[in-house]
Amino acid sequence: MNRKKSSSGVLPTTLDLFEQPFLAESKRREPEAAETGLLPSVDELYRRFQQYNIKYFAGKLPTPRIRYSQRMLCAGQYIRSRQEIVMSRKYHEVFPQDIDDTLKHEMIHIIHFNHSADFKREAARIGASVKAKTHQTLRMQPRYVYQCRACKTEYPRRKRLISASCGKCSPSRFDPKYKLVLKRKLR
Repeated sequence: MNRKKSSSGVLPTTLDLFEQPFLAESKRREPEAAETGLLPSVDELYRRFQQYNIKYFAGKLPTPRIRYSQRMLCAGQYIRSRQEIVMSRKYHEVFPQDIDDTLKHEMIHIIHFNHSADFKREAARIGASVKAKTHQTLRMQPRYVYQCRACKTEYPRRKRLISASCGKCSPSRFDPKYKLVLKRKLR
């Protein structure tokens, strides 16, 4: 057991250095009340971040804030302006085995913002996927149903359309002759 001495002339040992918390005071957080037993805690996500940072990035990535989101339906997101990784609780309750993959994916976004060729090379190097899985429960229900006047094909949409035409009747670009019309509003 390593005991710290109160003498100011004693230098910290290697063990003392590793006992220091790796998070800056501004990055500390209070435990979430709604944490479930299915997913790792946010503190565990920070631990895994540090582990992957050392293993794959030589410890050079800055430690962002990490949190879960109750509302987000995609797997995760890196918000550059806030230096924050947001993990979807709903997605990972469906796919708990993908938590590490999502974390590594978002870590790559710290250096490569878009899914560019460099991003894909880095993902292949560390074994992270480029695209998340889909699941029926992770889709938002459509609010509107549009219809083509010519072929009667229906297009359910989440958002209102301003000017869109039927993909079957005018597949190359917008054609006002086949403009979609609102058939019904679902909610």
